[in-house]
Order: sequence, then structure tokens, then C-alpha cells
Amino acid sequence: MTQPSAETGRRIAIVGLLLALVVPPAGAVLSSAVLIRARRTGRNDPAALAGIIIGTIGTLVFVAATWYVLQVLGGQVGACAELGPGTHQQGLFTYQCGGT
Repeated sequence: MTQPSAETGRRIAIVGLLLALVVPPAGAVLSSAVLIRARRTGRNDPAALAGIIIGTIGTLVFVAATWYVLQVLGGQVGACAELGPGTHQQGLFTYQCGGT
């Protein structure tokens, strides 16, 4: 089996970095694989390291945003289930609950 050249490794590292900007988990995984291969051959690859960092941060932001949206929707749906249809004022919040 032939070893990829250093130039090919750099290209894949750049692809991993760009992928980390678009699809953070995939970019982090690809960049990790490239960095592991580069370290085994005694090279340092800053693009791969940047892809890991950006991909990890992007993934964490996505997970936190998803959690937040689910909490907001859960609160809205839960409140409307208890209050019933109509407009309800509770403290600082106004709930617009649909219904028939």
C-alpha cells in the first residue's frame, strides 16, 4: 500500500477545515484523521488542527442551540397544554395558544 504524499495530506487537511465550517462534526472527524496521519509521519499540520478546533466548537454551538430551541418549544407547548386555547398572560410571558 502506498503512502499519500505530504501535499495530498495538506489538501485533505484543507478540505477538513472547509468541511468544519459547513458540517462541523464531519470536518472535525476528517481533520482528526489527517492530524493523526500527519503526526505518525512526523509532520505538523496546522490546517488539520484548526479543522478540529472549529469543528468541535461548531458542533458544541449546534448542540447548545438545538437544546435551547427544544427547551423553548417544550415550554410553549407545555404551557399551552395546561392553559388551553386562547391568549394567556403569566408574569412576563404571553402565550398564544391555538385551538378549535
